[in-house]
Amino acid sequence: MTGDEEVGKSNLFTASTLQKIDRTRIVELPGLENWSPLNGCTMTHSGRIYRLSSNGLKDPVGIFSNLYVEPGDKLYIRLKVRSNNGAVDFSFGSVNMRVGPDTNGDTRKVIVEKNQDFVTVDYILRFQYAESVSVNINVHEQPDILQPTEVEVKDLEIYYLEESPIQVASFDEVIKPGLDQLEEDINSIR
Repeated sequence: MTGDEEVGKSNLFTASTLQKIDRTRIVELPGLENWSPLNGCTMTHSGRIYRLSSNGLKDPVGIFSNLYVEPGDKLYIRLKVRSNNGAVDFSFGSVNMRVGPDTNGDTRKVIVEKNQDFVTVDYILRFQYAESVSVNINVHEQPDILQPTEVEVKDLEIYYLEESPIQVASFDEVIKPGLDQLEEDINSIR
């Protein structure tokens, strides 16, 4: 379950995780126009739409900005993306965050269909170490074939996220038998 402010309505079985944007903490990242290019990415913008282009000579190609994180921090990244020619290897996340002793990087790859309207994509980064990481938006990452690619992104939102485990008593196994017992007790008093 995800939600911006409060959970309005939900359907649960017996356990879940409640995810809520933490608006009390500010993510210290500049606007997209101030992000750094990676491996020759060309960025232009018109209004709130940013066009990222790769000439297809290096990989990964995109833009990034650095952020210091603590263990247990969770970042929620949401943005809208489209491509006139298609982008099968578009990705976003962090290419250098430590995931384990020998593993770095956690990005979500998305296939952006050609000539479609903007689609909203999101991802959660969960940090285990205190470190400075780069937050990336990549035109392509590990493609089968390097070729010129272009994507347009807008409405980038990055928030800290709170997660809480939720355990609810099962209706059939706990709540209904408890209510049946209460009904029996009430009837026996009469």
